[in-house]
Parts: sequence; C-alpha cells; structure tokens
Amino acid sequence: MARSTKRHILIASSEYDRRTVLPVVEKLKKQGCQVTYYKSDLVTMPTKKLNVQVGDYTDLISYDETDINGINVDAAWYRRPSNFVYEGLTEIQQVQVADNVDRLQRAIWQSIAEHKWINDPMRMNFADDKFTQLRLASKLGFKVPKTVISNDGQVLLEAFPKADAVFKLPSGTISMNGEAREIYTNVLSQKKLIDLVETGKKLLPGIYQERIPKAKEWRITVVGEQVFPAAIYTDVTAKDDWRKLQTTDAVRFKKEQFDQALTGKLVTFLKKLNLRYGAFDLIEAPNGEIYFLEINPNGQYQWLEDELGMPISSAIADELARIANAN
Repeated sequence: MARSTKRHILIASSEYDRRTVLPVVEKLKKQGCQVTYYKSDLVTMPTKKLNVQVGDYTDLISYDETDINGINVDAAWYRRPSNFVYEGLTEIQQVQVADNVDRLQRAIWQSIAEHKWINDPMRMNFADDKFTQLRLASKLGFKVPKTVISNDGQVLLEAFPKADAVFKLPSGTISMNGEAREIYTNVLSQKKLIDLVETGKKLLPGIYQERIPKAKEWRITVVGEQVFPAAIYTDVTAKDDWRKLQTTDAVRFKKEQFDQALTGKLVTFLKKLNLRYGAFDLIEAPNGEIYFLEINPNGQYQWLEDELGMPISSAIADELARIANAN
C-alpha cells in the first residue's frame, strides 16, 4: 500500500462514539491530515476488514484496506474502542469474547510507538490506578481525602472515627445482564458502618474515602498545555455523585477560572504520567480548600462542549496534528 504524503492519524474508537469522534476527524481533515477512524464494533461484527500479519521485519496491519502499521501512523488517539454485546451469549461468554477481542487488537496498538499517542493505552492502564493518582497528587501539593481499601468494618471504623465515608469501585462499572452498568459513589454513614460491624455483616472490598463537604466541584479537562475548567454546582440530592443527576436541574455547570498555581500542577501531573489528555475531578470545600479526587485519562467531555462551548475537540485535533508533524 502506498504511503500518503499527508500526515496519517489513527483514531481507535467505535461507531457508537461517533458523536465525540467526528468533530475531531473533521477538524483534522481541514488541516490536511489523512484520518483513519477505526471502529471496533464494526470489526467485531464484522462489517470492516481487519488484517494483521506478522512478518520477519515488519508487521502488516490493515483496517478497511488502509495500512495502519505503526510505521505508517504519525499520531494516534485511543478513544474507547469499546466492547459490545454479542447476541446469543451468556454474561460469562460476553466477558470472555470481549477479553479475546481486546487481546487481538493489542497487536495494532503495540505497533505504534508511545510518543505517537495522545495517551498510550499501556500508560492509561497504569495511570488509571487510584492509589497511584492520589500519591502523585499528594506529592504535587494537592490535598487528598483519607483513603482505605478494605473489607473489614472494624478497620474502617478506626480509619474514619469522626466522619462518614464514601464507597467507590476502582473501575466505576460492573457487568450486569451482559451490559456495563455505572456504579455511583455511595455514602456509608458512621451509624450504618457501626450497624454492619455489630451485626457481623461482610463488606464489599473497595475504595473507602473520607466524605469531604462540598461548596462546589470541578471538572477540569487538560489537553497538552490547554486547560478547560468547569465548576459544578449541585443541590443536596446530587452532592454525593453529580453524574446520576447530570441531566436534571439538580446539577449546573459553569465556566469559571481555576486557581492558576493548581492549574499548573494539573498540567505537571499529566506530564509525570507521560499523558497528554486527562479529565480531573476535584472538590472545593466550603473553606475554599481544594481536594484532588481522581483523573480519568480517557474521560468524557462532549457535554462540556455542548453546554459551555469549550473547544475541547479542537484542542484534541491540534494536539494530534502537533504530534503528527513532530514525527
């Protein structure tokens, strides 16, 4: 296959996520780039042709009759090449098939050098660890909530003797009836925790954190050196997890300026993890103190463009073009 003179950019995603991907594709094409939009759901159906051959010196990888071998890709964006439900399979079979599809697709991602990715997939896996995030945030000077991983109620009572705790799962999702379901943050009051301990009931192992009072929250999206801060205001029904009431009047998003020194630390945070994109969640307490909660290295952002006009798609396109032109 002939090598195009245009800078070649690979976007690994799905047809399902086209609303997020297409604005970036359009902006890249306007900049004169060749874009391959890899759709994982159409490969697994299979509607699009995928071929991977291992050679003596180079691997031959094509998608929809386009060469996507790492040598022929100048920049890449791993934008959720998701797993999908396969008809007629049990939930266990769904998980097994999805795992095998992931393993097969790794040949593509691993053929592309780390410096060509906005976020290298392996780097994202490492960065997704919540304790790695909290340790780095603390080193950079952020306040972090006290955090414990345990299934022992007595240990949790000793860890949180004067405050309620919140419970989270590491991935934030769980498989139910063959579909991924989002698990929201749950409050574990001291009274409830005491009752659980006294009655000898078992606790699900997970992440337990000190419950921090909130004046407001922040969702700060960072793309390279560009920063897009959004303040999140909630009523009492959405204080513990705004995501479950995001589309209601209980949650409001506003463009606001974030502390300049802390903004610089968020950019540094990404660089420390060798990432170029991250969606940060933080809490601002009533006394003005900022607490770091987490970073999602592949976090959603489309609603911020829709509601607040933040040009995040343009920033991603610019970052991909910059990477491509540097290679």
